[in-house]
Amino acid sequence: MEELCPDAYFFNYTNPMHAICLALSKATSIKVFGFCHNVQSTALQLAAYLGTTMEHVTYWAAGINHMDWFLEYKVDGKDAYPQLFEIAKDKKRIEELQKVEPDYVQYDSKVYDFVRFEIMEHFGKFVSESPFHMSEYTPYFRKNPDMIKEYKVEDRWWLRQEQSRDPYFEELESLIRNDQEIPVSKSFEYAPEIIHANLAGGSFRANLNVPNTGIIPNLPSDAVVEVPCYADTEGIHPCYVGNLPEQLAALNISNIMVHQLMARAMVEKKYEYIYEGIKLDPMTAANCTLTQIHDMTDELIEANREYLVGFKA
Repeated sequence: MEELCPDAYFFNYTNPMHAICLALSKATSIKVFGFCHNVQSTALQLAAYLGTTMEHVTYWAAGINHMDWFLEYKVDGKDAYPQLFEIAKDKKRIEELQKVEPDYVQYDSKVYDFVRFEIMEHFGKFVSESPFHMSEYTPYFRKNPDMIKEYKVEDRWWLRQEQSRDPYFEELESLIRNDQEIPVSKSFEYAPEIIHANLAGGSFRANLNVPNTGIIPNLPSDAVVEVPCYADTEGIHPCYVGNLPEQLAALNISNIMVHQLMARAMVEKKYEYIYEGIKLDPMTAANCTLTQIHDMTDELIEANREYLVGFKA
């Protein structure tokens, strides 16, 4: 890309989002934007929880990938947080919400949002992504098998999906083989809207992953942040957010430091940063001693040796 299309945008849809975007921005001059659907999917879930639709909702979210904070969430222009805090008081009510949850249903999985409502109760704002991931990014919810069951985050639906047959791929393969037209429909993924706004005019807002050039001043300046951005014919423009509430910034930073070491390991190809990054991971540290983490990382490195070409001590 640097040689053939230096002015093009690189849209990254691959995890780990923060680390990949950060490594690419450090190692290349490519204009990298990270795309995820954690913000719009959570906005959709909250609308369902509140008994409304997205046509009535406005929101403002910022933070890091999979840990954006809904700094504002409004229904018909009115702050919806009082309603969300009422829901949080009743565990049975939270459990019942899985019946109206509109996103994870497609993966044959049920979302019980105990983790995110508890995070909101203790830290003040609702977080993006899912209870599965949020329970992995913090030290509070996976200390033992009983807690994992209590918070209902034991279902590793994504592993089940990866190990199953892919009927959509098989359908596409059949259509191509028989020279048939492939049906196309728009989802809530951002890329088509961004491309349309850039090429055809108009404006579109999306939460994208970009370098933190002072956008969120109380997060590290060499981090990648996920913030509202506007796309138009002149390009993609990140919005200034300002300081996050300190407690939310602290939760972001606990993961940012891990991502920075991951990116540094990728760019400099040094094993030591892998060890240090895993030792700083909040959930890992809550469950293992430093020696246990070191030994586990030895095993992980050995199992993935073929992918660590050029790495050195």
